[in-house]
Amino acid sequence: MAAGKDPYLIADMEVSLNSYVTRANEIQEELERLLTDDDLLADEVNSWMIFEKEVRELRAQVRKYLEDAGRKPELTKDGEVISSSGQLSGPLLPKWNLPTFDGNVLEFTAFWDQYEAGVHSRTDLNNVTKLVYLRSALTGNALKAVEGFSVTNANYSAVVDALKQRFGRRRAIIECHVKSLLELGRADTCVGAAELREFYDALNLHVRALVALDHDPCVGKLTATDILVTMFKDRLAEAKRKPWEERNSPSEDKTVSLDSFLDFLLSQVEIEEAVSKSDKAKPVRPVKERLPTTKHFSAAALVTKTNDPEPLCAVCQNGHATVNCQNLIYAPVDERWKMVRKIGLCFACLEKGHPSKSCPSRKPCGKQGCGLFHHPLLHVQKNLKEVKVGLVRNRQKAFTLLQTAKAKLCGSNGCTAIVTCLFDASAQRSFISVFLKGAIPPPPSGRFELPRGR
Repeated sequence: MAAGKDPYLIADMEVSLNSYVTRANEIQEELERLLTDDDLLADEVNSWMIFEKEVRELRAQVRKYLEDAGRKPELTKDGEVISSSGQLSGPLLPKWNLPTFDGNVLEFTAFWDQYEAGVHSRTDLNNVTKLVYLRSALTGNALKAVEGFSVTNANYSAVVDALKQRFGRRRAIIECHVKSLLELGRADTCVGAAELREFYDALNLHVRALVALDHDPCVGKLTATDILVTMFKDRLAEAKRKPWEERNSPSEDKTVSLDSFLDFLLSQVEIEEAVSKSDKAKPVRPVKERLPTTKHFSAAALVTKTNDPEPLCAVCQNGHATVNCQNLIYAPVDERWKMVRKIGLCFACLEKGHPSKSCPSRKPCGKQGCGLFHHPLLHVQKNLKEVKVGLVRNRQKAFTLLQTAKAKLCGSNGCTAIVTCLFDASAQRSFISVFLKGAIPPPPSGRFELPRGR
């Protein structure tokens, strides 16, 4: 902006600019209402945002120029300058960028307060512009949560409600803060000032956040129920936490009690007991993995057998059931799975013609307490390696380790010698070497030839 211009003229030009921007804003709203293509609408909104940014920068230059000139023209409602005396009060504030939100529940409250102050509460922006600003500030899981909404005026409120319902629930935020406090490391490991400061900052962060959520632990507003329910729920399996969340609807965001959690846990116990009783009523008979024995039939039995032909094996195409196929039984478990998948057999009964999820014989494996729905031949033992049984010829020599001791041997002729004794608890005789016999002749009791090692 050129220096030496009359501040009144600059102020009048700013009034004209404001009127042009107001008119352009009305045209922009009408244009956004008529556009139906989301891509064109997004491009148009981005162009308008760039234009607004340039206008704001120009207004900032005008204010700075008037401040440097030492005058602050006062304008009427019609935009006419009536006076130009007095200094501008207060410094110019720095540029404020919107924060980003990636889906962390603990950061949603701070993000929304800043976004509401900067964009949501502004009356000069339409909903489409606000929605574009909001989407530009979202990343990660937060952006994925609203990707299905198109950029329209009507969808802005729906997007805000979706974000608040998923990330802004008070109970979920309180539980996350309590869980973070419980997961803090031990303070006795913080030996230095830096570690102790880090521990204090983490502790103070969550405590102050709970105070802002009206759950001040210093005055008893954070109850033992809040802590215990968070601890107990975290110890449940994910499959059991889902019905608990369904029971406490997120839209209600009500405070839960310890009694309601215990009632829920009791109902889950009764359900599991009822299912276990029904399973015990039909015990699962594990299939023994052994070789099929040769059967001998009488003449009458053979005649009857010709009327009912044996089923055709799906693996080797021979006349026996697939579960009795030698090729399947003696294969490792991983090879069995490959064979079953390649042939297209049911994982539950090893038969063709239907998937395992609709198998009429579908039941838990039962082998080693396994509750998965597959045939026992497909069971994989946990923490054990697959062992393939067969005939192995071992050519390695076997060694036997015996205890030894040093001793002093005294002969009948007065000669002595230091000898090494081998203790064999299963031996019924004691032996000495030929060399020792020549040095200290003992009373003989017999002679045996012992094989020498190679």
